[in-house]
Amino acid sequence: MKGISPIVASVLLIAVAISVGVLATTWVRNWIMEQTSQDLSSCVLDTEYQIDSTQYNSTSKLLTLKITNKNSRNIWGFGVMLDNGSTVLDVAYSSSNITLSPSITLNSKLDRERATYLTLNLTDYTGYATIGSTVSTVKVTNQVCTSVAAKTTTITQRT
Repeated sequence: MKGISPIVASVLLIAVAISVGVLATTWVRNWIMEQTSQDLSSCVLDTEYQIDSTQYNSTSKLLTLKITNKNSRNIWGFGVMLDNGSTVLDVAYSSSNITLSPSITLNSKLDRERATYLTLNLTDYTGYATIGSTVSTVKVTNQVCTSVAAKTTTITQRT
C-alpha cells in the first residue's frame, strides 16, 4: 500500500500543474486580445487629421504640406507616400528629408486644431528618380495610429 501514495501524489501534482498552465494561458491570451482590440478601436476613433494644402515643386524637388489635427488624439511621427500613377515612393517618418514647422516630436505633439507645415526635400533622396517630376497622390501616415492616414489628390504643381 505504501507504493500507491507516491504515484497518486505525482499524478495529482501533474494534474494541478497542467490545470494552472491552461488557466494562465487562457487568461493571458484573453488579456492580450482585449488590450490590442481596445487600442486599435480607440486609436481609429481618436485620430483624424487632414491635408489642407499640397504644393510640389519639381525644380527644387520640395513637397510642402499643411497638416491639421482634427481630433482629440495628439499625433506625431509623420511619414509621406508619393504616387505618380505607376510608382509609389514611401518616405518614413524618421527620414532626415522631412522637416516640420513648428516642430512635431514625441515631446511636442500636434494638438487638436493645430497645424504644421511638413516639407519633404527630395533633392538627395535615393528614390526620387523613380517618382519623376509629377506626383498624382500624396498620403500622410503617422506613428501614433498607423491604421489612419490622410490622402489628397489636389496637388499644386510648380516648376
